[in-house]
Amino acid sequence: MTIPSPNLDNISFEEIFKQIRHKIPQFSELWTDHNFSDPGITFIELFSWLAEMQIFSLNTISKNSYLKFLQNLGFSQKPPTPTRIIVNFPTEEKLENLHIQKHSLLISDDEPNKIFQIEENIEILPCLLEKAYHFNPISGYYHLDNLEFEKDDPVFEPRSWNLMPFGADMIPQRALCLGFSDLDKYTGKTLRFFIKIKNEELEKFPFGTHGEEPTIGSSPTYAITGDSSKTTPIFWEWATKLNEFNKPVWKSLNVLSSTNLLTQSGIISFTIPFKKENKISIEKSNDSQTSELFWVRCSLVKDDYETPPIIDGIYLNPVMITSGQICHEPESPSEKIFVSNSLSNQKFVLRNLPIIKIHSLRSTVHSESSNSIPRYEFWNEVKNFDYSTGEDRHFTINYQSGEISFGDGEKGKIPEKNSMFEVIYRYGNAKTEINNNTEFNLQIKNQNLQLNKIAKSRFVASLGNDEESLEELYYRARSDLSIPYVAVTSEDFEYIAKSTPGLRIARTTAIVNENNSIGGNTVDITVIPYSIKRNPVPKRTFLDCVCKHIDKHRLLTTSIRILPPNYVEVTVKITIRTKTGVSKDIVKRKLEDFISPISRGEKLSGWPVGRSVYKSEISALIAQIPGVECIESLSLFARDQKGTFKFVGENIVIKKENRTNTFVYSGNHSINIVHSQQSCKTNNGEKNTN
Repeated sequence: MTIPSPNLDNISFEEIFKQIRHKIPQFSELWTDHNFSDPGITFIELFSWLAEMQIFSLNTISKNSYLKFLQNLGFSQKPPTPTRIIVNFPTEEKLENLHIQKHSLLISDDEPNKIFQIEENIEILPCLLEKAYHFNPISGYYHLDNLEFEKDDPVFEPRSWNLMPFGADMIPQRALCLGFSDLDKYTGKTLRFFIKIKNEELEKFPFGTHGEEPTIGSSPTYAITGDSSKTTPIFWEWATKLNEFNKPVWKSLNVLSSTNLLTQSGIISFTIPFKKENKISIEKSNDSQTSELFWVRCSLVKDDYETPPIIDGIYLNPVMITSGQICHEPESPSEKIFVSNSLSNQKFVLRNLPIIKIHSLRSTVHSESSNSIPRYEFWNEVKNFDYSTGEDRHFTINYQSGEISFGDGEKGKIPEKNSMFEVIYRYGNAKTEINNNTEFNLQIKNQNLQLNKIAKSRFVASLGNDEESLEELYYRARSDLSIPYVAVTSEDFEYIAKSTPGLRIARTTAIVNENNSIGGNTVDITVIPYSIKRNPVPKRTFLDCVCKHIDKHRLLTTSIRILPPNYVEVTVKITIRTKTGVSKDIVKRKLEDFISPISRGEKLSGWPVGRSVYKSEISALIAQIPGVECIESLSLFARDQKGTFKFVGENIVIKKENRTNTFVYSGNHSINIVHSQQSCKTNNGEKNTN
């Protein structure tokens, strides 16, 4: 329970005045005129008003006081962050050899006030992605004819089912093969394409966050932890020629990728190695049209993924753009924006508002000697000067007014006399919302070039934010203070484990194990990653990341064990009599959502750890489906690899010693539906559900 905030402003001017006037006889019997015309009463009114103002001030906490209190708790206002978006350019021949320089402007065609800048130099290559194949080491190449490609809009998108480059079962040596045209014209240049990873199914289980703590891992986890001893699970190759068996010969391809091994949307680029003789036609099993193309492929080496990657689109000629514009002040050497006068608490204001970020603030110091070389000093941005010394080159910035402030010589260094300043900063609207497929106009100032509707937005990498307000900071601090950072209870362990930054964890359980070989009580924490698989199993590196995170938050005397789940496969064989409206898919989905270790349905939270499966509850579940008349037969089957269960009658009972980390999941249920217009009744005339 929080301590109530006292209200100090609980008395009005009239009440103060009345209390003082009533006390006059106690201190002066000669003062008999208590009317408002008396000069003494006028003084009492004055002091009553002053007292009321002081009480009001005592009861009011200023903005600076709030900020100081929150800073003492470790919270400060977040600065503005720009919006970052992926756009792509068309593969039109008229754009061939078009070099777009860094910081060129892209302006929304619909809303000209939404201005972005390109983050890097890019050259448009009018080549096409013509074909895509899935390679299976058993069945060979399979043409992905569910992909749709428009030549006037360089997009490769699945039309129907999900595109899993390595399949749902993630069998090693599976590969996604991409066939390009005209790459021999651009040998030595950089080909770029954006891969959009589908995440609609993943929104229910977002990446873990624990306050402001940095990311520990992701899937595959060693991509973040930096374990170089691990072999990367995927690698890229390019086809050089066909061998004597008419099979492509593949050679390693060095790529730059921001997709984190295809676990997140990002840009892939490589230097084009192809020449005319590298144009080949690979084997196809379902494609009637054969064509010679330049091929690259991404192959799976080993299954180190908790969730199979799902590709939602491939886009050519992509680039990252950032909201706002970079500005350099002064714009010319002859211009001066600020010259120090060596006084304390100096300030100057930038021209363009609002400010998003100060990239660089530099002062040029000239000595008295005319022949000396100028000395440059770089200044660092701070929130305030509380922890600055007189020698620290610190400054503060007001993002809304553009005012830059320096210290007083005790808290922050005073700029030397006659030192001139130059600043590089980004300004504009930080939080700029853009819809997918928004068209942009390109503006290249130094070439005096403008191309209309030349690029389209494809993916919002990060939505920016304006500077955090005091109210937003206040509620963020309150929310953060309610987050457990020290693991004491089982609920604390479960929350902290599930919040491991960078991991997508569907479920955690924490149980105290009194019977262990370590000695003393040990907390056994079972971790289930999110996956489309029915029985998700975390990899060793995944568990190591969870252990590393919990280790920072446990008590010194607490022993922990991070365990993968044990699974029991439960299969239901059932015969149902229905009238109309009930299909096998409905019954199957109901069973799979119910017998699942993680939440699959809207109102289901996953099967409780260590809980047995009873025939009666399966029967009751099916009987609740609209349209089911009765259940004619129902049988349960189970299997596992560790002997963690036993049959008691027709029920599947988890053994007591295995209940700390054993879950059940659905097998391939056998469902038989009998359609009948006759009602199902027992000898007593009641509906049969057994």
